[in-house]
Amino acid sequence: MNDWLEYVNQYSIDKAYWDPGAIIRTGIRTELATLDAKDINWTNLAANIDRIAMDVEREADEALREKRRERRDSAKGDDKSN
Repeated sequence: MNDWLEYVNQYSIDKAYWDPGAIIRTGIRTELATLDAKDINWTNLAANIDRIAMDVEREADEALREKRRERRDSAKGDDKSN
């Protein structure tokens, strides 16, 4: 997931919509780092991964809404200029 988000941030035309503050990517990297710990708190790790998954779902919905909003607003602007 982190690699995909990094790819979107680097190369996609949709990068402005996906995790612009890098909050999700930071959370993923933090949880990946916990896997290197000697004593892993699996309960916390599972809860944090679940939270990240929910953040990704919300981000997908928000990205779609924002993209649609921009298209709608752009279309309205095009109508005014004609």
